[in-house]
Amino acid sequence: MIKIAVINGPNMNWLGQRDPGYYGTSNLAKLEGKITEEAEKIGWGVVCYQSNSEGQMINFIQDLNPDISGYIINPAAYTHYSLALADCLAAIDKPIIEVHFSNLATREKKRQNLLTSREADGVIMGFGEQGYFLAIRAMQNILEGED
Repeated sequence: MIKIAVINGPNMNWLGQRDPGYYGTSNLAKLEGKITEEAEKIGWGVVCYQSNSEGQMINFIQDLNPDISGYIINPAAYTHYSLALADCLAAIDKPIIEVHFSNLATREKKRQNLLTSREADGVIMGFGEQGYFLAIRAMQNILEGED
């Protein structure tokens, strides 16, 4: 069975409370439930994880790697400056799709440096929580060999 990991970085546990103009009003638990339902519709397992700690995220990715077919990751602020997380993603020989709620190209200059994005097979940004569902469809195309 295909199993994907959906990993969210720092402050994503504050979804629904933090800056709803960018991040919406739903919370992370509800989002993870919807993601799990969507993955199950196509017969996939999913592991959802969130951490505010860079090292914990890296350990999680490394420990989970043998059992996972692909990764959907929202590194949040680590996107912009975490060389360690980018190096971890570069070492993965499995599909990686990065997701961001907001369109980073339209935000502050400090948010336009995308270190981790360079290691992803694709990046989806600006669609809010819908980005995760677009990422599942893209991952399905990758893993099932569709164009």
